[in-house]
Parts: sequence; C-alpha cells; structure tokens
Amino acid sequence: VGSRWRLTARLRDGAVTVPDGRGRTLLPAGAPADLVFTDDTSAAARPPVTRATALATWLGTRPTAPRFAIDLTIEPVAVVSPLFRGEVSGALALLVGDDGATIDGRIGADHGTVLWFARRYRIDRAELDFDGSADPLLDIAMAYQFPQVELQVGVDGRLSRPRLTLTSNPGTYTEGQLLGF
Repeated sequence: VGSRWRLTARLRDGAVTVPDGRGRTLLPAGAPADLVFTDDTSAAARPPVTRATALATWLGTRPTAPRFAIDLTIEPVAVVSPLFRGEVSGALALLVGDDGATIDGRIGADHGTVLWFARRYRIDRAELDFDGSADPLLDIAMAYQFPQVELQVGVDGRLSRPRLTLTSNPGTYTEGQLLGF
C-alpha cells in the first residue's frame, strides 16, 4: 500500500510442542571487568549507544512513517511444553518504521495448566495486553486445589513489574500463610 508493506495473517489449526531442553549457562553476576563507573556527566563520559539501548528506545516508539504493518490473528493454537499446556489465541498489530516500532493487541489463554513451584496450576485466565510497548500488561488468574483449600493466584501489572495477589477458598488464611503454600 503506497510505500508501506502490509501483511495480514491468520494462524489456525496449529500446534506448538516445546521439547524439554536445557538453555545456556547464565553469565556471572556483577559488573563486567571492562565497566567503569564515574560521576562525570560530560558528553565524553557518557556510554556509547549500544544495539541494546538503541533497540529499547526504538521499540515502543510509534513510527511516524511505518514501512511495515503486520496484523496477525491467532486462532486457538494448542501449546504443549514442560511448563505450559493449553490453547493460545489473540490478535496483534505490529507497526515498524525507521524511527520506532509498536505492538498493539492481546494474546491469551482461556484455559490450560502451568507448572509453577513443582505443582500444576489450573489457568482460569492468562492475558498479555500490548499497548504499543514490548512490555505488556498482565492479567492472570490461576488456582491449585490442595486437599483442604484452593489457592488462587492473581498476577497483574506490567511484565517488567508484576504484582502478585494470593487468596483462598475458603478464605481462612492470610496472604503470608498462602505464600507458604
């Protein structure tokens, strides 16, 4: 369309199986040996712009003249991994330009299970809402049925700063006691 590429896609009848594999060893904690801390705020003392900082600035900035527009609809897709089993669906819109990129839309699972602290929790709702940034809003509700009580876990806020809420049915336990479960 004009000078912009536009892709409209639908993912359907899909299944994703993630093998039980191992990742790479994490790098050691702490500052790298070549990092120097200084109080000098002059331009010469500022760290150079790296790919990581440039990407963080670029992603989440609405492009003034998008070159690519991608509209993706995900019809229920079965996902099976060691940590998650369920169906994922949603719709995303991605705009990419020279001066920025944004992600808008929602991806979610209306049901499924997730392995958390060696227990398989039932997912009642799990949504990621993208509002232009790559740091989506969370809306997650899951539960685990113990013999005497159902532990209900809520997670909301941004992916970078999630908030945890614990409740139970029956509601006879404090949040501290539930955290112990």
